[in-house]
Amino acid sequence: GLLVSGQGTNEVVIDWDGPGEHGISYFENSTTTTDYCEGVSLSLNVIVSDAIDFDVSVNHVSCHGQNDGSASVQINGGEAPFRVEWSTGSRQNSISGLAGGRYELSITDALGCVVTRDVEVEEPPQLSGFVEVQNPACLGSNGIARAVVTGGNGELRYDWGQGFTTSDRYDRL
Repeated sequence: GLLVSGQGTNEVVIDWDGPGEHGISYFENSTTTTDYCEGVSLSLNVIVSDAIDFDVSVNHVSCHGQNDGSASVQINGGEAPFRVEWSTGSRQNSISGLAGGRYELSITDALGCVVTRDVEVEEPPQLSGFVEVQNPACLGSNGIARAVVTGGNGELRYDWGQGFTTSDRYDRL
């Protein structure tokens, strides 16, 4: 490790070279004419753990207004055992039945280190729409109907009275 601060005091700050087991010892050397002390301490062994590292996976809400979102956390670093806590009150690694919104995740490792992250579960916008109609210009011609739809999630399908289709236009009015 590298001495960062505290030289000549009884409290020092060491920057360790990364995770693993490290040791440090100190020595005292006073050469004043009235006080002569010299000595080396026993080695102080320190175990430096990896920082808590984790990945969160989210399944977003399928349709507006539903509570079928979920999230799960996979912890990759830190010192086990871990305590996981979601803002819902759940202490499980995976939660489900979520509405769209923001959820806070807090992970505490065995050393008391804590990390938090906001997890966003998205919800598609509400499906809404209307039909634009263009009436036939003259007898014997066809009018047109066109669906104007916003929101929803995924591919839209329309039923113009002859089964479902992906076409938002019907031209046999």
